[in-house]
Order: sequence, then C-alpha cells, then structure tokens
Amino acid sequence: MIILDRDGTLIKSIPYLHDSSLVELLPGAGDNLRFLSNYGFTFVIATNQSAVGRNFATISEVESTNLRVIQLLSEFEVRIEKVIFCPHAPSMYCLCRKPKPGMGIELIKQFKSKKKNTMVIGDQITDIEFASALGVKSILFSNQPHIKGLPITAEICSSWDEISQTVIRLMTL
Repeated sequence: MIILDRDGTLIKSIPYLHDSSLVELLPGAGDNLRFLSNYGFTFVIATNQSAVGRNFATISEVESTNLRVIQLLSEFEVRIEKVIFCPHAPSMYCLCRKPKPGMGIELIKQFKSKKKNTMVIGDQITDIEFASALGVKSILFSNQPHIKGLPITAEICSSWDEISQTVIRLMTL
C-alpha cells in the first residue's frame, strides 16, 4: 500500500484549498501512478486539512476537492481506494494530524497492510515523520536535496518519474 499526501504531492499546493475547480494534478503524477498500479500497489490518500479547523473550508468542500482528485486520477486509470483526512487545526492537538500516526494506523489496519509493504510519499517533513512513526518506508517529494532533520530511512525525489523508479527499487527488495 502506498499512502499518498495530497497537496504538493498529487496536486498543486494551494493554501487552504476549498474550491475543487482549482485542483490540478502535478506533472507526471497520473502516468506514474498508473505505471505503479501495474505492480499491484494499492493507493490511499492521507492529508492534513486544517482549513476546516481554521474555518477556511467546510468538510463538504474538502470532500469535493478529494473527489476531484480521485476523478482526475481515474482518467489515468488510477484507483484511489480511500481518502482520509485530519480536519483539525494544529492547536487542537489531535492524534490524527500528521506527523501523528493516527490516519496511517487506521489505513494499515483497514487494508491489512504489512509495514514492510507500506510506504508514504509526501512533500513535507511531517509526511516523513508520519512514515517514521508508522515504521514504514518513505519518499520526500522535494527539489531540496539537503534537508535538515530528515530521517535516514527517507529517500528524496524531485519528480514523479524519479518517485516511481524509487518505489519499485524500495518495494521490490
């Protein structure tokens, strides 16, 4: 199972996105996820959506945005099995907001995924810390090769083409 972050990983990052018409896949995301689906990977999304807790977006707007992401990826024959999100603002100190492992624990349990067969791909250090808290492999999607505080288990990739090749290398060992 591959746990994907949403904003900045799958789609263009727009702070507090609440308008699904603004959703735009990042270059290569659809094609490379389709490529990875040929290897039998299950894709899920775990995303922090503090816009809800900050009253910048409603649950309905976040769900509409998530549906748009699913629709755009389906045009590449990519199936997202589940989207889970944390609606809380950072000040709420919940157990689901990444880097806390709550969303990941729920996904691993629901899909009966073994940790060795689970990976997180995200564009923020919190995504990598989330993977570390879960005890799974991770890829940081970034153009910055020297990031302080990066867990040694994380790989850094600067494009979706690089991500797909790294997933194959790491997950078929």
